[in-house]
Amino acid sequence: ADAELVRWRWTALGQAPYEARELDAALEQLRDHASASVLADLVPIHAADAALQAALSVTPLEAAELQAALDEHGQRASTTICLHVERQLSAIHAADTALRTAMARGRALEARDLAAAMELHASLASDSVAAMAPPMLGDLAAEYPSIEAKFAEASEVLGFDLWAMTQQGSAEQLGQTENTQPALLVASVALWDLWPNAQQKVSVMSGHSLGEYSALVCAGAMSFTDGVALVRKRGELMQAAVPNGQGSMAAVLGLDDEAIAQCCEGVDGEVSAANFNAPGQVVIAGESAAVNAAIDACKAAGAKRAVPLDVSGPFHSQLMQAAAADFASALAAIELTMPAVPVIQNVHASAASSVDEMRTLLVEQLYLPVRWTACVNNMVGSGVEQFVECGPGSVLTGLVKRISRATPTVGLSSPSGVEAAQQL
Repeated sequence: ADAELVRWRWTALGQAPYEARELDAALEQLRDHASASVLADLVPIHAADAALQAALSVTPLEAAELQAALDEHGQRASTTICLHVERQLSAIHAADTALRTAMARGRALEARDLAAAMELHASLASDSVAAMAPPMLGDLAAEYPSIEAKFAEASEVLGFDLWAMTQQGSAEQLGQTENTQPALLVASVALWDLWPNAQQKVSVMSGHSLGEYSALVCAGAMSFTDGVALVRKRGELMQAAVPNGQGSMAAVLGLDDEAIAQCCEGVDGEVSAANFNAPGQVVIAGESAAVNAAIDACKAAGAKRAVPLDVSGPFHSQLMQAAAADFASALAAIELTMPAVPVIQNVHASAASSVDEMRTLLVEQLYLPVRWTACVNNMVGSGVEQFVECGPGSVLTGLVKRISRATPTVGLSSPSGVEAAQQL
């Protein structure tokens, strides 16, 4: 038994990645006969390899999270799997850099050049980079003309060509939150419209941050045109609330929520948790100096990674209170009704019981954290057995897999995803 398990040990450390189920079978058969020291030597390798294989299987791959998995398990995992993870990380970093370089060329960018960059790199690039790269939904719109028509409807409200911005504008322009917010809302609603009789098929809805407005539009709580105008105003107010450079955000990986809160409370200045995205994945936001100090504190407390984010403001932090009064006035000017489908809102991870409460929660969401983990757990706890993501990219699909791995998710941002949703 010892000899057989030692052979498995060297297979793990020196050859191609083994099938976990085969080692499981060997352990099951030989565990009662092998020496404790041999088992103790092998089992941690298997567990670490399994953790890294799970990290590699998550879609979308994000470099920071893959690095965190390598930092946590690399010392115990097999050499071949560690090398595979490192090669994948290298490829992701190279792809992200290539896409950012292509997008940074702005309006001088030839469409064919960016298309070539996307073809070469988008399959490897971090989903958060690739999803926002113009042209947003361009390929899908060629198959479904209703997408461009929806953008045309929004452009009438905004007074400029939103579709042209998403297809030909620079990444910097699209990355400004007053442009990002209407672009994401329109894209999400356009994708929702590709799913026939969607309202009759879903039992509950939710959206991450700006996505909450998309969910409310799709659930019939506000009109599409009001939603477009409202999130444009929301973006303008959020951008103006904090002067450029005075606020920032950072992602913290591999540290529990309570420890992150203590790190934020222990530094000078305003900084707090802004997004509880998934277990072990939290975003903090606040004054730039305080965020930098909190990054150092989180690393000292044992965070696997703590890195600044390239965003245009400290969203979902107390610094956004400066925008709350004006946004409340803008919100009061539009008609809201109770949604046809319950919408789990971010602030309390529950559905509002009245229109007045819905308005209050939308205003509070400006400066209070997005409790996405709790939102997903609430939906799963209520009996949800399938998620459908309506938005460009698959960021929420990745988060859902980290929160509730057993719950399947379909994304509508690809023809295959649209077809799969239509079969539900």
